[in-house]
Amino acid sequence: MGNGLWQQNGYCVHENRHDHTLDTDATIDGYISVTPMSTDRSNVDVWKKVVKTIR
Repeated sequence: MGNGLWQQNGYCVHENRHDHTLDTDATIDGYISVTPMSTDRSNVDVWKKVVKTIR
């Protein structure tokens, strides 16, 4: 496979587990990641609610 200018070599190193608690698995399966790039843990009550929803 390629476009005539380059030849594709290599393989996917992602282990396809279908674990939708992980961003990589959820995104590969077609879901949109809503996980923030960084988590603000200064508001402990909000952080506890977030943790409950993802477990």
